[in-house]
Amino acid sequence: QALVDEVLQDWQRRRGRLKDDSQARAHLYKELEPRAQEQVKASLLLEAIALQEGLGVSDEELEAQIGSIAQSAGSVADRVRAMYENEEARRQLRAQMLQSRALDVVVSRAHVTDVEPREHVADTVQTG
Repeated sequence: QALVDEVLQDWQRRRGRLKDDSQARAHLYKELEPRAQEQVKASLLLEAIALQEGLGVSDEELEAQIGSIAQSAGSVADRVRAMYENEEARRQLRAQMLQSRALDVVVSRAHVTDVEPREHVADTVQTG
């Protein structure tokens, strides 16, 4: 639902109000639902990894990240800082940072093995 709302809001900012908002919403919901489900699954998995690994984001680290984002925003740095005065925005940023750290753990422990591609894999699977 949030992803659909975000896409519609972006569309309205760029192109104006839609004539049939409900039809567009239904179409977007159907189209974006699988992607949203995968994002939720990935977020839950990364949150579980962070919990298992005892990962966290301190208030100081959060403030440093906000400062970095504001600095890279250039002339709108004050607006960025003001946005992160909102507790929900801070919570979301903290969650993103935590998920990023969990992903770093996964990547650091991953073992990648190069293999030669097999030809006709699909044929093998279909014919058994």
